[in-house]
Amino acid sequence: MQTEASRLRGMAFSASGDGDHASARDLRLRASLLEALLVDPFWRETAADLLSLPRAA
Repeated sequence: MQTEASRLRGMAFSASGDGDHASARDLRLRASLLEALLVDPFWRETAADLLSLPRAA
C-alpha cells in the first residue's frame, strides 16, 4: 500500500512538472487516501475527513 502511494506521488510530481495540475492533484489525493488506510482503524474516518478539507495557501 505504501509502495503504491509512493508511486502515485511520483506520478503526481511528473504530471505537475508537465503542467497537468489537475491530474497531479488527483494523484496526490489518491495517494493520501491509500496512506489513510495505514492509520489505525479507530482513526481512519477522521483521517479521511481531514484529507478532504481544503488546504490554506
